[in-house]
Amino acid sequence: MLQNSNSRFDLSCANIEVKLIPKYSKTMISLHPNFLTQNGQKIFAVLPYEEYLLIQEILEDIEDLNDLRQAKAAEKDAPTLTLETVKKQLQKQK
Repeated sequence: MLQNSNSRFDLSCANIEVKLIPKYSKTMISLHPNFLTQNGQKIFAVLPYEEYLLIQEILEDIEDLNDLRQAKAAEKDAPTLTLETVKKQLQKQK
């Protein structure tokens, strides 16, 4: 049991397996949160630091993926050149 000057918190543990990106990944990660409760209500979840870093990395990857998809969508109608055309243009410049 944890106590601060204003409240009293109870500490409980749980093991949870989470599929963070079900659409894109079949990988499960195991989380081991500790819950701080007050009057039977969960107030805070505390994770081991390594699990926090893993979640942070996954969220950054998701953000990068979303940025890439937005950039691709924005450039969807932009004019493009084939690799052969670029090679020919480069050969002409020599």
